[in-house]
Amino acid sequence: MVLKNSFKIVGYLFVLLVVTSCHRGIDNLPQLSQIVFNAIKSGEFSKIQKVLPDKQAMSVYLEQYEINQYKDDSKRTIESGSRVKIINTRIHDQVTLIHSSTKISWMDATLKNYQYEENDTKYGYLEGLGKLEIKSSAGTKFVKFQARKVNGLWFLYDGLELLD
Repeated sequence: MVLKNSFKIVGYLFVLLVVTSCHRGIDNLPQLSQIVFNAIKSGEFSKIQKVLPDKQAMSVYLEQYEINQYKDDSKRTIESGSRVKIINTRIHDQVTLIHSSTKISWMDATLKNYQYEENDTKYGYLEGLGKLEIKSSAGTKFVKFQARKVNGLWFLYDGLELLD
């Protein structure tokens, strides 16, 4: 009896862990800035994946903000998958490129400051523009990014770029 309940508890915790680890998006732009910095510094794309849109977030975005183009569920599902792949590939490449840059000494790099702004777009969603100030022994450099807010959560969408 006790063993049976133990399996139920372990099973419940496993399901809870899987469900919570699948959570995508982040509450605010300062948190997003820190995640972007940590991923670039380590060069680990996996650290940034939780703030990239998944098919569900992309589908909601398309349904709410690109209504005229994606009224059809099947068309929206296909487009969501396609856009998610493009964003993942682009952000992966950008993280790798910035991390491999010799303009920043990543061994001693720190996030000195970040700036961001939230803008309402003519399409009705919030767009966030972020700028990270990264200090290292090689000097101070800036990284910019673009984010969008969908269903109350921020997602990294594009524009991850090392500025001179």
